[in-house]
Amino acid sequence: MDAFSDRNCVVITDMGQMAALEAEWNALWRKAKGSFHQSYSFALHSWNEIAAPGGRSLFCIVIRERGRLVLVFPLVRYRKGPCRMIRPLGPNASETTDMLVDPDCDAETYARMAWRAVEDLSKADIVHMPFVRAGSVLDRLIRCGRSVGEADVAPFADLQDQTDVSVRRRHFRVSRAIGPVSSHRP
Repeated sequence: MDAFSDRNCVVITDMGQMAALEAEWNALWRKAKGSFHQSYSFALHSWNEIAAPGGRSLFCIVIRERGRLVLVFPLVRYRKGPCRMIRPLGPNASETTDMLVDPDCDAETYARMAWRAVEDLSKADIVHMPFVRAGSVLDRLIRCGRSVGEADVAPFADLQDQTDVSVRRRHFRVSRAIGPVSSHRP
């Protein structure tokens, strides 16, 4: 018998389907002693107030074991310029990113299944996972590289500003002293 035959991973892209999970999601959240940002009400509010008005699309990963909900990972897809992005459903604040997982289950196995769904089904160019708790299962998956199975080599661009803070401050002081840029006519 296949070890995964009792496990089912689906991606919900319709808010009506996500709404149908409310009671199970809340029960899992209580059992796992989840954070407020892992609750169904937080996800619903984030969808209604941030994601839907911003034109994002739902990408909520749900894993069941023998029909019982064991993992929920609500994400959203969107475009930023030419890039297809995916990120957690929620505001751009300092909530930690993590999957809601049943504490009585093999969290590592289910997290791998969910991450594989992100890689294989999201069609994202960039996976943005802010504020991942160091040492968490998600952190280990991300540190292993984008692929959990066979690794594909892809180009990488570090787009963070590496300019020294003192240089930026000096540039700001100089630009303020010079004044606004205006057009010059000969």
